[in-house]
Amino acid sequence: MRLHTRAVRTSSGPRCDWPWEQLYVTAAGQMLPYCLAASADRATFGDVFASSDGLQARWHGEEAMALRGGP
Repeated sequence: MRLHTRAVRTSSGPRCDWPWEQLYVTAAGQMLPYCLAASADRATFGDVFASSDGLQARWHGEEAMALRGGP
């Protein structure tokens, strides 16, 4: 499922694409920006089960935008 069009990066250099291109959802519903985060206490876009808006709302939510360096 495509949730967005590719975001334009504001910096150059090697960087992980996961926060812009992919996601990882734990069994508990925590949407992590990349698999290496390992747990929601390190980095999370929130709980996809906590809102009726679900996954798409978290993908475009405040936590996701802040981690990506967006507005």
